Amino acid sequence: MRTAIEQVGGRSTISVIAGFGSLAAAAVVASGCASSYAALATRGCDWLAVECDQVCSEQHARWRAGETWADERMWDAACGLGGAGRVLVAAHQQGVGDYATTLRSICSVLVRLTEPATGPDGVRVPGWWIRPGTQTRCINGGWNPGLAHGISGPLVTLAALWRAGITVPGHRDAISRIAAALTEARTDDYRWPHTVPLTSAHDSNSVHARSAWCYGAAGIARALYLAGASIGDHEIVDEGCTVFRAIAEQDVESWNLWGPTFCHGYAGMLQIVDRTAIETGDAVLADQAARLAAIIIASYRDGNEFGFAHVHDRSGPTIVAGDFPGVLTGAAGTALSLMSWARPETPAWDLPLLMT
Repeated sequence: MRTAIEQVGGRSTISVIAGFGSLAAAAVVASGCASSYAALATRGCDWLAVECDQVCSEQHARWRAGETWADERMWDAACGLGGAGRVLVAAHQQGVGDYATTLRSICSVLVRLTEPATGPDGVRVPGWWIRPGTQTRCINGGWNPGLAHGISGPLVTLAALWRAGITVPGHRDAISRIAAALTEARTDDYRWPHTVPLTSAHDSNSVHARSAWCYGAAGIARALYLAGASIGDHEIVDEGCTVFRAIAEQDVESWNLWGPTFCHGYAGMLQIVDRTAIETGDAVLADQAARLAAIIIASYRDGNEFGFAHVHDRSGPTIVAGDFPGVLTGAAGTALSLMSWARPETPAWDLPLLMT
């Protein structure tokens, strides 16, 4: 752990996959299994709470200044309040520290994020809409439905806050509002566009996202399932499970997954499907998990330093891949997903990735 602290250096970020935030997340997971990590978890989460309070204050200042658009880097799962909030919920429940005040601040921002706003030319838009730029292919902006960088991440965190009894006015409505928007944006073949345009949720020019953890159907379906279960809304739960079953019936190639690793590959989908299969007792999902595990195992290569190659890009004539040890884009995440599938115990390592 000392080596890890030295490696992150002075980088200050609430990301739970990079910098000090990732160490706080790792310590929370580890402290749930071994008490020797409790002190590190407390120090890390105390720091993370202060950083999150600052982010919340900055966002409220932007709203007071009349800005209606949302900076996805502030609220997404990888580097914003979505992921950091979920880690602090777990830390609070484990007794790592008392983060109730910070969590209510995070909850307040995420709930406010779901309220309708005014977009280009006075058009009413979801509060989480994104201006035109690198994160949206739409001329007038749009919104990202995905789990890693879209509104599904905050949906999971709002659900976790609700289950933990940390609520604010409008909380349940916010969960229902996001779920309804996701359901509306889903296409008839149970997929989602990479970006939902403001003009129409079913714009023919929208590009379908891959069915992965980061973007697309698998991560979104898991978010819907968790959201519905948290507030006891069986229609939302059923929507998530229906998407999973639809994925199982689709051709594997249509999933557009890139290799065996977690972020946008088969390991992430395996973790999502396997967890849901165990929780629901759904035999179709259990069979799908077994099929995914078989695909991952078959991709192992002795010639790779870490066994499983991460695919960077396969859009061109040549597949670009690398060999990494990490969780999101490396062999560690792939191995952890396979281990979780093969063992009956409920995993703890995937909490920062919003699997629960």
